[in-house]
Amino acid sequence: MSHEKTILIVDDDAFSRAFLKMCLNDDYNIIEAKGAREAFEILLQTDVEISALLVDLVMPEIDGFTFIEMLKGTKQYNNTPIIVITGSHDVESETRALSTGAWDYVTKPYNANILKFRIKNAIDRSQLELYKAFKHKVDYDDLTELYQRNKFYEEVEILLKHHKDIQFAMCRLDIDRFKMYNAYFGMPTGDELLRFISKQLLESITAFEVGICGRIEDDIFCFFVPYDLDKIKEMLENLKSSFREFNKSFDIVPSVGIYPVEDTTIPISMMYDYATLAAKTVKGNYTDFYSIYETKLRDNLDKEQSIVNEMSAALKNGQFVVYLQPKWNSLNNRPVAAEALVRWKHPEKGIISPGEFIPVFEKNGFISKLDYYMWEAACKILRKWKDESRHVYPISVNVSRINFYNNHLADIIIELVKRYGVDPVSLHLEITESTYSDNPEVMLDTIKKLHAAGFKISMDDFGSGYSSLNTLKDIYIDELKLDMKFFSKGNEDRGARILESVVNMARTLDIPIIAEGVETKENVDFLSKVGCHIIQGYYYAKPMPVSEFEEFVDKAR
Repeated sequence: MSHEKTILIVDDDAFSRAFLKMCLNDDYNIIEAKGAREAFEILLQTDVEISALLVDLVMPEIDGFTFIEMLKGTKQYNNTPIIVITGSHDVESETRALSTGAWDYVTKPYNANILKFRIKNAIDRSQLELYKAFKHKVDYDDLTELYQRNKFYEEVEILLKHHKDIQFAMCRLDIDRFKMYNAYFGMPTGDELLRFISKQLLESITAFEVGICGRIEDDIFCFFVPYDLDKIKEMLENLKSSFREFNKSFDIVPSVGIYPVEDTTIPISMMYDYATLAAKTVKGNYTDFYSIYETKLRDNLDKEQSIVNEMSAALKNGQFVVYLQPKWNSLNNRPVAAEALVRWKHPEKGIISPGEFIPVFEKNGFISKLDYYMWEAACKILRKWKDESRHVYPISVNVSRINFYNNHLADIIIELVKRYGVDPVSLHLEITESTYSDNPEVMLDTIKKLHAAGFKISMDDFGSGYSSLNTLKDIYIDELKLDMKFFSKGNEDRGARILESVVNMARTLDIPIIAEGVETKENVDFLSKVGCHIIQGYYYAKPMPVSEFEEFVDKAR
């Protein structure tokens, strides 16, 4: 008969083994070993889980005491019950066996029923301890011993249930530039910081009547305490001071979001989301490092979720529409190219601005699918113009930074223009300077492949990053795009000098330059004066549907 649990009997006395097997055979699978060496061989070779071991103390070569010590040193059987079976009735032997690691001590002659109960109790206790160990691992973070996310949420539910008279606050804390801290000091030092934060949090929440804290993930912690704003602020200031003392060579700055719980019926995960929204508003702000949640943040979250819910269907149903904005030559007053810009034509909400959905797509990765959609749409337009014997204006398309994490990016774009029979020189690819900073090696390799295939590469938002000149040194760019934000109100003179110097530098490097965001005649006159004649902006034309663009440029030619 096959049973669920297996017992290994380790005894050199064949009669004793036979008697034990007869007593236990109805309830357990029995494996026998004549001594310690054979027992170890069985344990190493068997795939069967051993629920308990019955071990005699007096055996040749290796006695029971030594066997138990050796067995307890193994990770696999450290929690397996060991029950001593022996003819020795002396207290010294029993004490030594139990102190060595035996779970129970049974002397001959055996009472079958009592033996069964002792074995069952030992196995039940072992399984309970295993469950407790497993539950602890699930509920508690290994590094900090704080609650993990799910357990933290459960404990929050319990606090809300048992303290209905208290208004609580969900507080989320993370460390600015924690990845940089890890990279600079090493992960072991980063782990020390995380343990230090957990210790400080545990000590800090004792100032409140009740409270709990947990590590949600990485360097993100949460604490749930009564909403006493003055006390919370004092706690946070003390925390920040302690972080400063922990490592004086690196500014350890927390970002904290506080959500005062007004509606206890919403999911705990949503309370955390609200605290997260508040924390994001102070990310990177050294002075104001904590923020209290406001309703408008929730409205933004709801709007973002609505976008996420509809984005896949919108792409499938062709709701994303290509608009073209002309690029203009101010010398001859004629269009020379276009940029493809996306608009979301929603069946109920009308036209949705890219400023609303692009940041969401960049955050959740959907931007890579939208990029491909736009690349293909541009290829279709170029093919259409070619088939209709129209003038083929080069079209610029954006290549978002996430696409450069795809090692096959160049192959994908090359295959696309081949499929539509489009000249690669007609599809200009716009990248941002920050994309290069994120992933320089991969980008360099991809751009080399694209250049070899005949594509033109434009750098958008040039000058917005700290490494602009270094970027130009490392990477061959066919065109620089300058944004007229340099002419921001109050900085016109300084911005003009910056733009003029950039144009002169580009001319020295023989790199064509285009100005975008041009809205006034004063802007156009200035750009013409400094030698920038390719212009994109509302002064000449807004982005427009493809059919309107075709009519517009036909009149201009």
